[in-house]
Amino acid sequence: MAISKLTAEQFSAMSSNFSGVVLEYAGKDGNNSAIHFFGVDYEATGKTQDEMLRVVKNVMLAHWLTKAKETELRESNDGIRCKLRASTPVKIHIHTDKGETVKVYDLANSEWAKIGLMPTKVDLERSARDQKKTVHSAAVAMLEALKFRVELPKEEKAETKKPEQKTAEVATKIDIAA
Repeated sequence: MAISKLTAEQFSAMSSNFSGVVLEYAGKDGNNSAIHFFGVDYEATGKTQDEMLRVVKNVMLAHWLTKAKETELRESNDGIRCKLRASTPVKIHIHTDKGETVKVYDLANSEWAKIGLMPTKVDLERSARDQKKTVHSAAVAMLEALKFRVELPKEEKAETKKPEQKTAEVATKIDIAA
């Protein structure tokens, strides 16, 4: 599992069959930058609601854990900053582990656009158990706001193949009279 920050040039040169989650951020003059989350925790194995919840929850958890560590380290050195951005992304690209696009969400006109991923100071002061519940609730709320529940199936449907019918050859006994 890894996180990579992409400049505008790197993001525009990135192929469209990547795996994982990409948060695209608006840049100057239309040059958007991005943060790419990849690895087992950020790659969906199927196009189901449960997989999307797992992936989105892991992205949110990464933001929370990184912000908590940054806050802890900044107490002794104020110059420390994490590479995760506090601003809300303009698009979220979610791909499976095979590089298939699950969904690309444009957040510009979304009701979720004003919420963001970074936790607040109050969020970070919660107990570990409360943080897990809050991250889960925030991930579910985000998926609801982006209408994941409506657009994705609960479970992945396996393609069923019809069994081939084998016809039995009927042997008939022929008496040959000599």
